[in-house]
Amino acid sequence: MIATNPHQTSNSGQSTRLWAIIKKVHFHLWRSRIAIFSKTARVGIDPLLILWVDPAEIKAAGVGWGRYTEGYDKSNEFGKVVGGNWDLDVMPFEHLDIYQSFEAHFKRGVRWEATSHYRMIQAQLRLGLRPWGIRDSADLERRLQNLDLLYTDIHDHGYRSQRWAWEGSYSRQAMDEVTARIGRQGNLLFEDGRHRLTIAKLLQLPTIPVMVTWRHADWVRCGNELTLTKD
Repeated sequence: MIATNPHQTSNSGQSTRLWAIIKKVHFHLWRSRIAIFSKTARVGIDPLLILWVDPAEIKAAGVGWGRYTEGYDKSNEFGKVVGGNWDLDVMPFEHLDIYQSFEAHFKRGVRWEATSHYRMIQAQLRLGLRPWGIRDSADLERRLQNLDLLYTDIHDHGYRSQRWAWEGSYSRQAMDEVTARIGRQGNLLFEDGRHRLTIAKLLQLPTIPVMVTWRHADWVRCGNELTLTKD
């Protein structure tokens, strides 16, 4: 029989509770900071609002945005109002390597190994890079298996909001929805979450949850806001 030190057990429980409290405080401080400094909040728009959007309405993807910008942290970008020509640096979403590879694999039965996405990741690994945290071919195979499982799960059970999946966790992961920006003409421009958006498009889902990071200053200046279903 293995004896358990009651003091050790008690200390472990106290540490767990303390960490949960710290995590909760940090989460609420982050939300408060977003609300205080958000320019959209000043015009009555909740910067952390979830919009339920038809995936087909997101037709263009930003070029050189988001994760491709040094020092970028999506969790700190919600509610920003930004002018300039950033909304012109876009390309058709369906021209993205991810979309074309997913369409080939899931719709036409092409093996992952024969897709451009697979070849691109292998090339990056040879250069010593770690795309999506992939370190080697074994990691890549596991990732592709997980993508197959994700597609099947969404196909069979529907698309679940991250906020629902992480409810009560006080984690910023709960805000990690597909994100888009709103251009000067009010068009939704894809920013992050390409795997989930691609699957939603391929499955022709009616709506998915989307959060907005940037809104173009011209769009906000005119007093506009999207008239979409809100959570």
